[in-house]
Amino acid sequence: MYTDTFRIVPNYFLFFFLGLFTVSAQEKLASPLPQSPIQIDFSVAKQYTALKINNRMIDSLHVGSFLSRPNKGQVRQSFQNARLSGQPKVYPFEYQYYIQPSPDRKKYLLYHYDYSQPVLMVVIKILDEQWNTHHSVQLPVDDGLTNHGYWIDNQGYIYAIHTNTENAIYLMRYLPATNEAEWLEVGADVTHRNRFVPFFGGDQLVFVANIVEDAAFNWEGVLVSTFDFQKKRVTDISLYTPPHTSQKSSQKLATGRYEIVSFAIKDGQKLISLQKGAILANQYIYNPYAVLTPLNWTSRKQQVQYGEKIIWQISELGKITEKTDTGS
Repeated sequence: MYTDTFRIVPNYFLFFFLGLFTVSAQEKLASPLPQSPIQIDFSVAKQYTALKINNRMIDSLHVGSFLSRPNKGQVRQSFQNARLSGQPKVYPFEYQYYIQPSPDRKKYLLYHYDYSQPVLMVVIKILDEQWNTHHSVQLPVDDGLTNHGYWIDNQGYIYAIHTNTENAIYLMRYLPATNEAEWLEVGADVTHRNRFVPFFGGDQLVFVANIVEDAAFNWEGVLVSTFDFQKKRVTDISLYTPPHTSQKSSQKLATGRYEIVSFAIKDGQKLISLQKGAILANQYIYNPYAVLTPLNWTSRKQQVQYGEKIIWQISELGKITEKTDTGS
């Protein structure tokens, strides 16, 4: 276990600090971008936010006041959200952009949540390698749903993962060029499902891994669902439970909750990297199922802790080979 009060690991998550500043893309993004070095500039003022890349204005937005309404769509708070929500010089979530690259790094999905509308809206731009905008769209998060993020594949399809209060999983695929959307669903369950990571496998297959906890919020394992948009159905749902060694190592950070660091499929084998994280603070309890609201965005003195990384290699027959990475 190690402790890190200032470590920033956004994973394609752009955070706004007071004023205007420039950072290397390697400091802000988990994977390298095609141009190096890349300068990302943020300009923030009251009810205004803007983003520049390499001195080029990419986007600017008016930020309206947060509007709450019963049953309105919501956004699940990530561990990064929770950690930075307590830091005094980080702008609130309403001012933040998110960016996701396509697997081949030739397209970038830039998006921002607009919480000021009666229906939660997501403002999206698709950028190329030269940061030109190819499509601009706005998509709603339907009432009663919680959004877990947006992604883009090599063909330019936009994907969104949502859940409802019964823990059903919805994967939406949307093509801006035709304005067509498709939805596939994994049915409701008594277990809690969280921390979704997709992998695009080609042939219109999308594999989605997520953390599973039981009704008492004890870790059960990782669920991997196979969404086949060619057949228009979910073709496989598999729950992988931790070996005995995982149960032992998980006790080294007993208060933490597991996150999926990465998920990929190579030569038929699933590769899943897991890590526990915990936030310790007076009068604050980290809840991985919390949603983004102004009430959760309060400066506080806190300590952030991380456990070992656990790496699973899962064979086509479902056998798990595990190793533990204790490095930082």
